[in-house]
Amino acid sequence: MEADKKQKIMIVDDLANLRWAVALEFRELGYDVVEAECGNEALKILQNESVDVILSDIRMPNGTGIELLDNLRAIHADQPPVIFMSAFSDFGPEIAFSKGAERIYPKPFEMNDLREAVEQCLIGKEKFWSLPYKGKALTPIEISMDQLSVQATQKSLKSERVVLLGRGGIFIPSPHINTTSDPLKLVHLKLQFLHGPVPQLECIGSVKWKRFNDGLDTQAGCGISFLRVMEPSAATLIKLTESCKAFIPLGSKK
Repeated sequence: MEADKKQKIMIVDDLANLRWAVALEFRELGYDVVEAECGNEALKILQNESVDVILSDIRMPNGTGIELLDNLRAIHADQPPVIFMSAFSDFGPEIAFSKGAERIYPKPFEMNDLREAVEQCLIGKEKFWSLPYKGKALTPIEISMDQLSVQATQKSLKSERVVLLGRGGIFIPSPHINTTSDPLKLVHLKLQFLHGPVPQLECIGSVKWKRFNDGLDTQAGCGISFLRVMEPSAATLIKLTESCKAFIPLGSKK
């Protein structure tokens, strides 16, 4: 897809050669590209100009990618979208997604994956979630739960029957974790709710992370990002989560 010239991508990485290569790829696709070598430099640039998507490393001197994301989400819940590309696992995917990252790609990554991720962010969730699903047929997993909740409350964090909703996915607590398979697995979910803002949620998603009961005070479960949303409408979910920072909720502490 040839980019609209008004669409601007920011590349943030302290490795000059990698930053140059990624910037070159997107310039050749027609995007306007601005570069920064650390999170602090990126924030200074963003004081004077806006960008449509940010591709950022995580571990950098003079401002990490996580610190950059935290500063951005303190201003706006979801703009600009941030995509992480990192060789390190200082922060698990559950932390990055809960802080508002839209995608995470480990280094070395495929440039095609970055290109598709940027395109998906630019077309918006409503259009992306409504695209026809062209993958292999998936057997629906039907689960009956008490409630779909946008805000994590003390009740929801202690319950094994409350699904938490973020801007781009859901957290499903144990014991339902055993029905959703391993990270990166695609799943077709049909969730029914007794209470809450919607009576049902049908979606196709990708399992991004899985957390077991480790005896600590974090809730066991798994995080799933939406690839397609069939019920309710994508517009309904976007409205419900318009002020939500987390892309996929963490499940948080009990």
